[in-house]
Amino acid sequence: MVIDMYLEIVKKYENERPYGKIELPADANKIKEVEKYFRSPLPTDLEKLLTELNGDGYLLFSAEKIEEENQMLTDVWSDTFLDISKFLFFAENGCGDYYGYRKNENGNYGDEIYLWEHETQESATIAASLLEFIEQYYEGKI
Repeated sequence: MVIDMYLEIVKKYENERPYGKIELPADANKIKEVEKYFRSPLPTDLEKLLTELNGDGYLLFSAEKIEEENQMLTDVWSDTFLDISKFLFFAENGCGDYYGYRKNENGNYGDEIYLWEHETQESATIAASLLEFIEQYYEGKI
């Protein structure tokens, strides 16, 4: 029996996102398109999340929105924030700040989750993993 860890944890917090709606799993071809856009495999945890649910309509982006938002942010910020292309954003807080992974010196995405603040263009590690990020966000710790 396969356990859908991310689906279960997001369902646990359904009352915290009254306007959200868990989406059906992302299509495998769309995940491949997103990987092609980033020229890199998705972080394992993010790929697992997308195979369980394609966003939650509140915090977590769908595969389509991951690609759209990252493209938009690159278009808008690449002239002033050169490191923007090192990020893979998969969520936002509704105030213009984004959550995502950052490429390490080897060109791979680490497990840590970063908050990128649009006003200062600074980033900081806020969680050690995607699971920790989801739990902390919905528990009001982030």
